[in-house]
Amino acid sequence: MAYTISNVVKNAGLHVALPYNHYNVFTDSVIQWIHEKIGVSVNEPAISLNAYATTFSVQEDMVPNTLHFVLLLINAIFLFSQRGNREVKMLVILASIGMIIFCTLLKFQSWSTRTHMPFFAIGTIVIGFVYQKVLKLRQSVFIVFLLLSCIPFVYGNSNKMLVPTRYFSKRIVAHIPKTVNVSSLKMKQQLEPSLGPYYDFNSTLVKYSYPIKDVYPYSERMKIFSVLDDAGYFDLEKQEDVFSIDRTKAYFMSHIHDYEPFRQVLPAVGSDVKNVGFFFREGVGFYHFWASVMHRNHPDVHFNYIYYPAGFSSLANAQRPFAYNYILTDDLELVKQHIPASQIGSIHSSSRYHVIRLKTSSTEKYTYDTSH
Repeated sequence: MAYTISNVVKNAGLHVALPYNHYNVFTDSVIQWIHEKIGVSVNEPAISLNAYATTFSVQEDMVPNTLHFVLLLINAIFLFSQRGNREVKMLVILASIGMIIFCTLLKFQSWSTRTHMPFFAIGTIVIGFVYQKVLKLRQSVFIVFLLLSCIPFVYGNSNKMLVPTRYFSKRIVAHIPKTVNVSSLKMKQQLEPSLGPYYDFNSTLVKYSYPIKDVYPYSERMKIFSVLDDAGYFDLEKQEDVFSIDRTKAYFMSHIHDYEPFRQVLPAVGSDVKNVGFFFREGVGFYHFWASVMHRNHPDVHFNYIYYPAGFSSLANAQRPFAYNYILTDDLELVKQHIPASQIGSIHSSSRYHVIRLKTSSTEKYTYDTSH
């Protein structure tokens, strides 16, 4: 029961974020307090894939549904305070039960806002019913209000910018990256003297990727933003939109600083490619890598994880055979610890990524222990 409460609270917390950092930090403290009361760690590994944080974003994978969530709560409460409307009330109850089951069966993920879409789709029915049938208010005013509220998210979506608004919106709110990703040692040396107090440049978890040390007020974030801006960190964001950007680069809009290191090794994926094994130390998705390779005249190529936590081995996807003759990795030494040199045909590397061509296809998969 405590685990279910934990995940319900955290999943709900994803939809209360605002573009105001002090409020989000306060919300984090409230959720931490709730977890102390139920006796569960807020980031309990058994039920959490990612650490929880109340974060406002307009990026499509992480965007909160704050307005819709608040409207749904208010309208649901109002609906149950009225007599009648049994069918709609039952719809709310069943949708809530479905969300509770979702939170019970699946680990918490920081990008789960998009997987909540069925719940909010039902919520639109409830909100529309209360507004039109119960309150009997004019639809036009409400529709205009909702359409206007969508504008920042439609035009500010960093993945598919209609106009290059990402840079300007970040500058206005002093939005700084949680992790500074640099493409070379030279760029690290350029940023470290000024940003050393704010980012952990001694981190070795991911090469050329340095996590932020703390949560900073607006004035400090503006200083950090200016340093990054002067170093050219946001140059690509100042000039790109969906109409002018190269298609391959467009796949990397959420990981723009990964694009150049990957572009350098992309040609190494030869015409003989069957499938590509994804062997990453860092737990990241591979869609943008796969889409880039597929777009490069390899329409039938598939990617799959071949290095993952041992606990995933029992899953059906992990048990399906997967033959690959290329490997993409972010840690060459890690691969060499598992795959003998006699099986490797060639290696092409950039500052961050390595493409390995095997001499013969393989179906081997590798796991690691996450209990420590």
